[in-house]
Amino acid sequence: MQRDQDPGEPHNRDRRQEDRHEVQRACLVTPAATAQGEMSGITTNVSRSGMLVSFPGFALSEMLPRVGEFARILIELPKNVKFGQRALECGGRVVRAEAGRRESPQLAFEIHTMKIRTRPAARAPRKRNNADRVQ
Repeated sequence: MQRDQDPGEPHNRDRRQEDRHEVQRACLVTPAATAQGEMSGITTNVSRSGMLVSFPGFALSEMLPRVGEFARILIELPKNVKFGQRALECGGRVVRAEAGRRESPQLAFEIHTMKIRTRPAARAPRKRNNADRVQ
């Protein structure tokens, strides 16, 4: 995995548009460009326009979406007595890949769409079919 860093850009420049909130929630990331199934991750921080997702125990892999590729991110929300189990479904594009810690790569996403949906009971990851592709 290679970093998305312009050589002329200062290394510590912050490109965030919104305030980030430290939120560690389980999530499933489904790349749009490949037939790969869902990959388990954990959000590190989230805002209205972006998020950082870690993939603990996930060695650097060709399965992870690359910079510029789109993906669907499904974040488990805390269970609510009134609403039951829900999830935040986001569609976004990978804008940065951090591979500094090889055992836990991180991807930064720019968020394009966001909606809350009812989430059925937890299930095992599944293979995708063409109807699941992010547009």
